[in-house]
Amino acid sequence: DPGSVLYGGRIVNFVHDELIVEVRDDEHAADAAEELARLMVEGASKFLPNVPPIAEPLLMRRWSKKAKPVRDSGGRLIAWS
Repeated sequence: DPGSVLYGGRIVNFVHDELIVEVRDDEHAADAAEELARLMVEGASKFLPNVPPIAEPLLMRRWSKKAKPVRDSGGRLIAWS
């Protein structure tokens, strides 16, 4: 969907239960991460009616197992480094 913040993004890896998606490193990257998490929860909910699924979005410029979500003072996701 060209109107989606995920438009142009691509899955570059899948590690156990993590989707690693490459998106533009711009002002919409945080929105893309949040939208992907929302879609993952929505999709999983159909198959896990008794287990509320969660997806924790995070941004990073280089993949690391040590990465944690980082938010600015307004609560907006920013890139972990």
